[in-house]
Amino acid sequence: MPWFYVDDAFADSKPVMRLDRALRNEAIGLWVRCVARSAKEETDGRVPLDTVKSFDGTPRLIRA
Repeated sequence: MPWFYVDDAFADSKPVMRLDRALRNEAIGLWVRCVARSAKEETDGRVPLDTVKSFDGTPRLIRA
């Protein structure tokens, strides 16, 4: 089973804190789901757009 790691400084890192506060948690949740899917499918970070949309990835969240 593949794993992916998130740095323990991620939660309050500059890139995370620059995200729109109203979208921050939702965007990070989408990112985690996509990264987990990529790890599971071993796609080297690529996630098909239809998969992102199936995770409720709206254009605004995807841009975030």
